[in-house]
Amino acid sequence: MKKILALALAAALSLSLFGCAKNPASSTAPTPSQTGDASDTVKKDPITLTWFNVGNDQQKDYKLALDNINKTVQSHKGLEHVSLEFITCGWGDCTQKLTTLIGSGAALDLFNPCAAGYLDPWVEKGACADLTDLVKEYAPDVLTELPDWLLKTQTIGGKLYAIPTYQQNNANYDCYFMPTELAEKYMDLDTLRKLADTPTAKDKAVGLAVYKQRMDLITDYLQKCKDAGEIRKGAVESNSLGLTSYTETGANTMGLGVRNIYDYNPLNGPGNTEVIFGTKMCMEMTKEDLKKAAETGEELEWQEVGNRYLYDWWEKGLIREDVLSTNESDLRGQQNGLVIWMEQAVGANDPEILKSLEKSKSDSYGMDITIVPRSNTYLMRSDNASGGHCVYVNSKNKEEAVTVAGLTATKAGADVLNAIVWGVEGTHYTKNDDGTITTPYQGGSAGSDDAYGQYNWAWGNTFDGYVNQATNLKFFDFVQEMHKTALPDHIAGFKFDKSAYATEEQMLSALKDESIIFDKTNGYGSASYRAAKKSYYQGVIDVGIEKIWDDFQKQLDDFLAANK
Repeated sequence: MKKILALALAAALSLSLFGCAKNPASSTAPTPSQTGDASDTVKKDPITLTWFNVGNDQQKDYKLALDNINKTVQSHKGLEHVSLEFITCGWGDCTQKLTTLIGSGAALDLFNPCAAGYLDPWVEKGACADLTDLVKEYAPDVLTELPDWLLKTQTIGGKLYAIPTYQQNNANYDCYFMPTELAEKYMDLDTLRKLADTPTAKDKAVGLAVYKQRMDLITDYLQKCKDAGEIRKGAVESNSLGLTSYTETGANTMGLGVRNIYDYNPLNGPGNTEVIFGTKMCMEMTKEDLKKAAETGEELEWQEVGNRYLYDWWEKGLIREDVLSTNESDLRGQQNGLVIWMEQAVGANDPEILKSLEKSKSDSYGMDITIVPRSNTYLMRSDNASGGHCVYVNSKNKEEAVTVAGLTATKAGADVLNAIVWGVEGTHYTKNDDGTITTPYQGGSAGSDDAYGQYNWAWGNTFDGYVNQATNLKFFDFVQEMHKTALPDHIAGFKFDKSAYATEEQMLSALKDESIIFDKTNGYGSASYRAAKKSYYQGVIDVGIEKIWDDFQKQLDDFLAANK
């Protein structure tokens, strides 16, 4: 069974729809008083900063857009000698490409590892310069304009290693997506919508009850689709449709696969810090739970409930038959694809935003799409969201790199951000009276075949930049208010030091690859299924997971004590 992480990564790309500015019309080039007179600046030798990021590589108008970007950068005082060059690639290629660049000692200056494991592994590799003092000197507005919780996502051991990009940053935006023609015929939409209003974050019993209600609704919907000859590819290959990542926060997997769950879990309640490493299950378990699983093959209650639904769907033909060979994301939004799936959609619990969101997705998929939020409670997430811009430790131009990255993250550099993301005014976009811009493409971001356009969420502060016709202007106020009222993340900035467990990491990774997948002859509850589960969990114990848990807990306790 493939891990749902691939879905989460693919869905995250759709967030480019929401990159936005509080007042886009005000995002214009700096005035001469802002930039200063070039004659007052000490002449410096020209330099070119090489910047790596996820995005659209070498589009038709790349050189035209780059000339405009460099003119914009050079209009800022102190950057008259600076030019930029970009290395961008698709999401799936970023890890390999960045690894190659770093390993080759390439003349790299800036990189955003959001599509390549985020910050942690690159700090561990020693690839990231400590920006704590550099930002104070060369980009001080970053520290005053960006919220503290966002800065903490790019902090390890009290040191700032990246200038964060800023977009919506909440976990509760998973939504059910369904073809409208099927949803209106076969799904009890009113009940599904009402379940999103049920607070499940602090009550295990309520959480489990809502979980079962969701799964019952989905089962009924799937069966009706099949009876009508419309099952298509059915449902996804996991019970994620009930709880997604089994928490209301899209909890972060850190390092060895330690799940960061010091947050509000819908079943276990807040403050639970038990963790499990490197598994496709990667669930919240106590030591007693782990020992029980090793003795009986039985997991946590909600896991057992979810597995029963899962295998029931498989036996009834309600789940896609090509589960072992096809990526779920390839089937979403296809006429012959899934009949229900999950995607990220911030603001879907607001009627006006939902309406524009459904239209945008319907245009993108070529068929009418109905969207229902899974939960209407927002919580601050623990991971890096769209990441941040690191300065390569071997860069010879650290001061300029920090200055430029700082501009894209703050109001003073909105013109730089807009030039990078949208291109040339009059060629790649036009301004509208309502403060938005109009682009030739209809979605929130350009594609690789468009003349030019990058992902706004990957380059800077989306609240300072332009937005195109795909974004509802009400979204600005919605997101910023949501950030103020979302339930807080208590351990933002905490990173588990796993350096002592390299051997254990390899062993746990090997165990992970032996996880059970769908098999009609190995259904839920069968002797072989239980035997495999017992063997797996005993293997986790034998690796020494309890010792690692204790170390994790101590590190977390020390962090919390130091950050009261």
